[in-house]
Amino acid sequence: MGARMVFELQWLRGDFDDPIEVNTFARLKIVVNGQISTRLYDHVAGGECDAVHVALYPLALCIAENWWSLLYEPRKSYVEAAV
Repeated sequence: MGARMVFELQWLRGDFDDPIEVNTFARLKIVVNGQISTRLYDHVAGGECDAVHVALYPLALCIAENWWSLLYEPRKSYVEAAV
């Protein structure tokens, strides 16, 4: 069975010049097999956060352009990557 990936999002109001960024700005949390992949330390808030605030259009574009590789290319092992 493959990995389970869940995208959770909440639309936010952003102040951008680009209308695409304005309309795709959200709080994004990615969970892979029960582990939060978007956890970070927020220096402004002074603590950990489980989600990022990001325009989703560039992410969607990247997934659309690389869907075959993301789904079907085998992952390299750490040994192969080091060589």
